[in-house]
Amino acid sequence: MTPGTLDLTIYKGVRFTRTLTCLDADGVAVDLTGYTAQADVRQKPTSPHVSFNLNPDIPTGTDGVITFEKIETDTDALTAGLYGWDLVLINGDDERLGPFIIGPVYVKDINSKI
Repeated sequence: MTPGTLDLTIYKGVRFTRTLTCLDADGVAVDLTGYTAQADVRQKPTSPHVSFNLNPDIPTGTDGVITFEKIETDTDALTAGLYGWDLVLINGDDERLGPFIIGPVYVKDINSKI
């Protein structure tokens, strides 16, 4: 399976949220009940060191939704730069599946501060 690609941009000091819906080939939501999601961000794809995690959550499971959130203090602590991320799912047997999505993560400073 070839993972999908999704570019993410996170601004330092600004709340970051994203919602993804997993759909099958027919456009029907995939039931994620019993799964957990992991979304690690690294400076290099081959690096064993995780720079930060996107804190994915599967709120209900049945609707295929995965949410991500980092609050303002979390994003402010990040170092600006280019990173890479991937999304894997872990089933009830602790088997890691995927990655389902990969892509760059751009962490940027904002121009205006309040």
